[in-house]
Amino acid sequence: MDALRARMRITCADATTLLTDYDEEALSPEDRGRLDDHLALCQACGAFLDQLRATTTALAKWGADQRSSAPPSMGSLLDMFRLSRDPQPASGPEHPGDASLNLAP
Repeated sequence: MDALRARMRITCADATTLLTDYDEEALSPEDRGRLDDHLALCQACGAFLDQLRATTTALAKWGADQRSSAPPSMGSLLDMFRLSRDPQPASGPEHPGDASLNLAP
């Protein structure tokens, strides 16, 4: 086991702190080489790197989905609120209180 640790040159704790920079190709060539050696011998850190990449990909996709959907306008929110209270469209004298609310968008 000591021979294996000597070949790895870094601990799993050290490896996990370097994985984000590793994945973003922000490590020095020496640190990248040390981490490559570690990952070649450590299945647990390899699995952690796979999970990190999957999480990063999922978050990037989720963020893109969030940016692509515009938030509703104030007018559409008020329309949804009114419909939730009364499924009939609010207009004219049937809803005299609406005129005094001044809910313009």
